Amino acid sequence: MAVLACALGLYLYHNLNNEIRSHVEKKFASHYSNLLVSVRSARFIEGKGIEIRGLTLAQRSSFYQSQELVSVDEIMVYCTTDPRRLASGDFQVEKIVARRPKLTATVDTDGSTNLKHLFPMPKWGDDNPAVEVFDASLLLADRRGGNVQRILDNVDFQIKTETAPGMGNFAGQARTQKRIKATLNSQNWESATLTGLIDESAQTFAAQGNIGNLRIDDHLWGLCPEEWKKHIKDLVHLEAMADTAFQVSGNSSGLTNYLATIDVRDGTWSDPRIPGTVERIQGRVIASPPGIRIEKLIAYYENGSVSASLSRTGWQANSPVHVSATLKNITLHQGLASMLPSGMQKSWKRYQPSGTLDASVKLDFDGQKWLPEIHANCRGTNFVFEEFPYPVTDARGKIDFKDRLLDIDLLAHAGKSRIAIVGSVMDPGPNSSGPIRVRSLDPVHWDSTFEHALYAAQEDVCNVAREFHLQGAANVDFTIVTHSKPEMKPDKSLRMEIIDASVKYEKFPYPISKINGQIVWKDGVVTIEHLQGYNDSGHITCRGTWQEVPGDKRGNLNLKFACKDVPLDDELKTAIPESAQQGWDQLRPRGSIDHMDISLHWPNSQGDLDLWMNAQKWERSRNLSGRAVSVEPVGFPYVLDEVVGSVEFRNGQITLNQMTARHGDVRVSTNGSCFFPEDQRWQVRFEDLRIENIAVDRDLLLAVPEKLEKSLQQLQVGPLFHADGVVVLSNPNPGRPVQMNWDMTVHMAGGQIRRGAVISNIYGAIRFEGQSDESGARSFGEFQLDSVTSRGIPLSNVRGPFWIDESQFLTGRHVPHTDGQPPRHVTANAFGGVILIDSRMQLAGTQPFQTDVTLANGTVGQMLIDLGQQNRGQTSGRLFGNISMTGTLEGTHTYDGTGSLQLRDANMYQLPLAVAMLNVLNARFPDTNAFNSADIKYRVAGNYVYLDDMRLSGEALALKGNGEVNLDGQISMRFYTEFGNQTFDVPVVRQMIGQASRNLMVIHVGGSVDNPTTEQEIFPMVNETLEQLFPARAVRLPIGAPPSSQSPAGIRRGNSIPR
Repeated sequence: MAVLACALGLYLYHNLNNEIRSHVEKKFASHYSNLLVSVRSARFIEGKGIEIRGLTLAQRSSFYQSQELVSVDEIMVYCTTDPRRLASGDFQVEKIVARRPKLTATVDTDGSTNLKHLFPMPKWGDDNPAVEVFDASLLLADRRGGNVQRILDNVDFQIKTETAPGMGNFAGQARTQKRIKATLNSQNWESATLTGLIDESAQTFAAQGNIGNLRIDDHLWGLCPEEWKKHIKDLVHLEAMADTAFQVSGNSSGLTNYLATIDVRDGTWSDPRIPGTVERIQGRVIASPPGIRIEKLIAYYENGSVSASLSRTGWQANSPVHVSATLKNITLHQGLASMLPSGMQKSWKRYQPSGTLDASVKLDFDGQKWLPEIHANCRGTNFVFEEFPYPVTDARGKIDFKDRLLDIDLLAHAGKSRIAIVGSVMDPGPNSSGPIRVRSLDPVHWDSTFEHALYAAQEDVCNVAREFHLQGAANVDFTIVTHSKPEMKPDKSLRMEIIDASVKYEKFPYPISKINGQIVWKDGVVTIEHLQGYNDSGHITCRGTWQEVPGDKRGNLNLKFACKDVPLDDELKTAIPESAQQGWDQLRPRGSIDHMDISLHWPNSQGDLDLWMNAQKWERSRNLSGRAVSVEPVGFPYVLDEVVGSVEFRNGQITLNQMTARHGDVRVSTNGSCFFPEDQRWQVRFEDLRIENIAVDRDLLLAVPEKLEKSLQQLQVGPLFHADGVVVLSNPNPGRPVQMNWDMTVHMAGGQIRRGAVISNIYGAIRFEGQSDESGARSFGEFQLDSVTSRGIPLSNVRGPFWIDESQFLTGRHVPHTDGQPPRHVTANAFGGVILIDSRMQLAGTQPFQTDVTLANGTVGQMLIDLGQQNRGQTSGRLFGNISMTGTLEGTHTYDGTGSLQLRDANMYQLPLAVAMLNVLNARFPDTNAFNSADIKYRVAGNYVYLDDMRLSGEALALKGNGEVNLDGQISMRFYTEFGNQTFDVPVVRQMIGQASRNLMVIHVGGSVDNPTTEQEIFPMVNETLEQLFPARAVRLPIGAPPSSQSPAGIRRGNSIPR
């Protein structure tokens, strides 16, 4: 029985293993239906799981029976070991360990591999076991399965299954992903690692890794598939060590993206196109589907070094390529020419370079042709020109080739002479076009020998040189210009570089020394390209041309000078035309000009010289070294310093542009013009003249015409004011005094006139339009004042004409007026109404004056405010008046005049004077219309105003009287009452009642206007009689309240203020 049991166990054991092997094989075959699947053996290991050996996946082929794709030597599946669950298929897999798997890949024509047939990976059940792989290898074969090369050895990796939420088209579905971590080994590197991710649902994969100490050599290039080698054929000459990092991604169809970065070091490059070997190469190579890039490449070739970069877009033979390289101390030899594009090889042949140079090179290939760009710095390079095969040795300088254009800038030796070679040639070769210039660096002195040679070569050019009285030396240079058409002859020209020369041109004899610059002769034209020289501190540059004119040996001369820091001295004055010298004498400038442009043309259509000059003086911030300019015009000797602006001269006409100057704190700005004809009737015109901070001081009084000076002294205008307008200085009659005309507007803000009656707080403008000549000074004017204060009375909106000359000052209707124009008053707003002013004043001696002033429609309330009093009682009424007064500026004691004052529709109940008199009358009124009108006639005599006739009237009361007031406000008045003002309007009756009123009571008023005092006198006729009868006793009728102890002293009867 024991033997039978053992035999039965062995039978069941072997059948179970066969069943497992068959089941595994069928499972793989059902998943990979397009592959051949075989399993050599399988066995159940109790306590561990299932062991599978000899798993192979082969690709079907029409040429071969099969082509192995995957083989695995051993697979251990750790799972449930219960035979019953295993037999039922209900078991759980925990981990899978594979040992010695081998993948054999082939590359298709499109670049994809057959590994795509392994996707999607098989999945049986819901388990996601971990997978571990040891000692794997990767082989690469050609499309037919031959030429197998081992790519990777001893690969160990792990696969863990993860579940991730779906995205995009797989949204809402759980996605199974395999995460891979591997270490790779190969004979071409020391270490390599790889991590990856396989998405079974999307059938995609991604991986990344790095390789350390990669050996790039022929063995590595030999491992590459032939399909890849054609894309990297320019790299197979490289041997080096490298570190690399890579990223790949793809799907079941193959790679979709990749990026490989290789840091190369210790490399060598052996290219059959160049002799020798490039050594010590280091740099970075980046490969991706768009193409390949080489960055920071450094290498050494012979005794020089090269740093370069390369960018190739695409992997086709005609893919665009950009190469950039910097060469240092590279020796030129014929071998290098073979590496250049064909067009540059032609240029190489034309110039036959040799020797040593530094260069930066850019080569662009657009798929059809190479476009080179070369910037070379020669370091002892030699050339032999085909067109002029004279060896040029030891050349040092730059050669640039870009956009088919060759630029040359070299210093070299031709024989024993030092030369400079400069050129710009398009399409170097047989059909080149462009100039090449060769010039000597050893100066040739201008002497009779050189002059004779130039005369023999070009007589007219020599004659022009003689007019400049040239002295000094020059470098001579020669230029040749080739043309793309072979039938066209090259153009040649001669150039002279002037060195430390001096000239004095006959047409503008301003001496210039230390001249350096260039003069060119070409095809009968002399061109002064750039001459610069000095005169004292002045720096001068000159450009211009002289051109041959058939039949005229004078030719056609055009010169332009640019001068800096030119001193205003006699040398400049004598060089300018005589008419401009007259303007110089009138303005009397001093200092230096910051910048001056001169344009000279000779001859013009009349055979004369055309001369244009523009002199500029800049602000001090732009002129640190130049001397400030000042002028002192003869016709107005007012020194103006720090003159800034420009002056233009053209054939006798001078124009002033944006001129500014100062005199102390006075600021002046103007435009203008000056004209100096041959008949000497010159004119200087200042337009847009603006003067700020004007002070009528000694300097200004000395500058203005003598007769106008007296007028300004008399007026004593101040403190400061501004003015703008036009001033013209002219000499219409040569030999006579200068004439001055002006049209100026003076602007004041708080100004005053301190002569006579002080006029202050002047705000606004005053326009002056006048003339000063040998007969005197005179000016019309127009007040345009916003406000002014006269004797403490504010006036506003002052408008009207005036006239001032050396003898008088007139305003209003006294101003002379043109025919057809009616006379006008000076008008102003004051006391709430309008005043009309007409005056005249003599400006000699005591300056007598006459003034007529009329007030219309003023108001009592505004009058009180204007006089500085408060209108607490809201006194109202309309005010009318006039005054005609004469006097002198000696003082108020000379004043004499008459006037009148009318008050209508008034409310004077609250006026101090009216209140005092009503209290005396013990008047009680239900309203405030005690006095509603007043009429006053007065005289002015010195400091006193005599009120000859006063009448205050109301509806039921009237006062009449007379008195006097002084200018300090002290009053002395006498009034008597009239009752029944309008009841007895018959003349006889009114006279009788008035006479009776005088005999009944008289009111005496004293004190001041602001604080009047009153005293009533009853029956004045009786009191006078008693005083006559009893002169020794003070006998008076006891009528009226006696003065209290608080009453002000000085109340007197009569009409006299104490003198």
